[in-house]
Amino acid sequence: IGPGDGKLLRMCATLPSVVDTTVTLKSVAFLGDDISLINGALVYIDPGTETHILDHTNIHINQGTSFTFKGNVSIGDSVTIYVESGGELKFRDANCYWGKNSGIIVHNGTLTVNGGNWQSTDNTFLWNGINAGETSNVNLNNLNISNAKNNFISNSNFYLTNCKIYVPANSSSGFTLSNPSEGYETKIINNESNKGFYGESNQSGVGIRLRYIKNPVIIRGVNFNNLSTGIDKVANSTVRDSIDQCCFNNCEIGIDIISEKYLGSITDCLFNNNALNHKTLGIKLIGAIPHIEHCTFNNCGIFTEYSIMIPSTPEINSGIFDCHFNNSDYGIESRGSDLRLENNYFNSVNTCIICHSKSNLNLSKDANNVLNSKNSNIKFYDEHPYKSTIQLSNGHNDFY
Repeated sequence: IGPGDGKLLRMCATLPSVVDTTVTLKSVAFLGDDISLINGALVYIDPGTETHILDHTNIHINQGTSFTFKGNVSIGDSVTIYVESGGELKFRDANCYWGKNSGIIVHNGTLTVNGGNWQSTDNTFLWNGINAGETSNVNLNNLNISNAKNNFISNSNFYLTNCKIYVPANSSSGFTLSNPSEGYETKIINNESNKGFYGESNQSGVGIRLRYIKNPVIIRGVNFNNLSTGIDKVANSTVRDSIDQCCFNNCEIGIDIISEKYLGSITDCLFNNNALNHKTLGIKLIGAIPHIEHCTFNNCGIFTEYSIMIPSTPEINSGIFDCHFNNSDYGIESRGSDLRLENNYFNSVNTCIICHSKSNLNLSKDANNVLNSKNSNIKFYDEHPYKSTIQLSNGHNDFY
């Protein structure tokens, strides 16, 4: 380039490799290479700023430092934002476009997001998502996430409020949560409509995976649409989870729980399926004894296997209460389970109750169930001797 040949095309902001003071980036920013925040550094990106993070960039937010993103953020391939112990990463109404193999890793730090949309730069691949652990705090509000491989939270506090998560077909799940240590909080709560977990097809994609969590999980007002499973839980404790006011639409299985001790509650939930299919389930229980109440099942039912009351917890009011089963192949199918059924209504169901061997379903003592079947109210399966029991003494059940 000779004298006079160069011209200034654009003024851009950037950061040095080490940031140890307060910095505000405006208008246009380009970030590249390795960047570390130290000594209480605070980095702010103004609203309306176009931020570009170049390929293979690593940003380290260390103890006592904070990085706040706003505006539009274009993130290259193989970019990682590390939130180290005591660091804080914030997004305020930031629209982020993530490159291939890019994502966020939080170790004993804080991630706070308020508003914005996160997606991959190209729909042909998935970005890595969020990986948080080691006593981190993750608080996501009014955020839309799509095309993430998996968002994993372990031994951390997690709050997801009014968010919309699009679960791609070949991802692990919308969020996978695992707190094998005690002392954490997990709350997934929506008070706005059309928020929750949305899949491409009910043949693939899981909304929430819960793995060996020792703290109660609160899930309230969340939609689960077009997923193979809405909530998939493996439990190893008697923690009293709560799934309340959730809606499961066109999921192969709405809630799938495997546990010999699970005593959570599932209340005021709606399970809708588009087609009558014996394989489609509202709730699947293996060994679990939850309290299910005021739920509606349309074109689906409940399958329970080896769900037997724990002798040490007779005070727990486990069973199925005040639920409606409409137009399904069957309402409740039991294999070797011991459940109380009370005040349930089965309307236009092919078979209200299917009872396999070793089942002992309690419809006695003012149970007041209404069984209105198209075919059979109660059907017994397996070979002789059946050794299955339906308790009806003084149950005041109505059979139509």
